[in-house]
Amino acid sequence: MRMVAPLYSGQNTPPKIPSTWLDMDALDHNIQLVNQKTQPTNLRLATKSMRSIDVLRYIQARSPNFIGLMSYAADESVYLLKK
Repeated sequence: MRMVAPLYSGQNTPPKIPSTWLDMDALDHNIQLVNQKTQPTNLRLATKSMRSIDVLRYIQARSPNFIGLMSYAADESVYLLKK
């Protein structure tokens, strides 16, 4: 199992600021399943469910039917467009 905390790799304990530990093997597996089950369908990622821009980009790069993001609010859309 590959566990990643992109900003804090190499540390044994999480930092005291908000952070996320992510099982990259499970994420890759889930991306493959979604890609297999939705081959002819265009997909948008819901940003409300995934609050990490790095992870959104990671998923986007591995999703051939990705067409955009579905954001929670207009100001979030503007912020994401600038990233």
